[in-house]
Amino acid sequence: AGDIQQSKMVLNTFSDSSSMLVGHLLYGFVPIEQEASSLDPNQLSACPFLDQEKSMEQPVDLYVISTFGSLPTPRMVSIMFMLDILCQNTRIKNLVLNCHDHEAYALFETSTDCELISKGNEIPFGGVKVFGKHYKYAQIRIKSESILALKVISNIIPFIQDYIQSLLED
Repeated sequence: AGDIQQSKMVLNTFSDSSSMLVGHLLYGFVPIEQEASSLDPNQLSACPFLDQEKSMEQPVDLYVISTFGSLPTPRMVSIMFMLDILCQNTRIKNLVLNCHDHEAYALFETSTDCELISKGNEIPFGGVKVFGKHYKYAQIRIKSESILALKVISNIIPFIQDYIQSLLED
């Protein structure tokens, strides 16, 4: 946890009633439109993360390094947290997301105007399928406005805090 605090990344963890880890959301704020090389998930120590305070003062990108949920509820909480962050900080211009499975990639690729920034190593199967090949991950950049303007998203925005609270109580 000390390394995460020093790096200016934020880690949210989700545990079940027996205190078993069932999900996480690891993110940070970076200057807008960084080159792919500075956002390499294998070289996070070189990533120019900003303090949360600075992210409120200048245009930034929200960089979601990793999100995981072993159950549907922590997955939904992570999504709601990301949406809430985008709503709360109007200085966030883009969401940069490392997609490690094809479903997450396909969700954004088909419903938003996303830009493929980089791909992980090619793998024989699984991961993310891009242009007919499988990769360990695909890193995408999506304009915040593009996400928040989606009909299904814009309808839940006014109630997002209530949804998060309800999910956390489960």
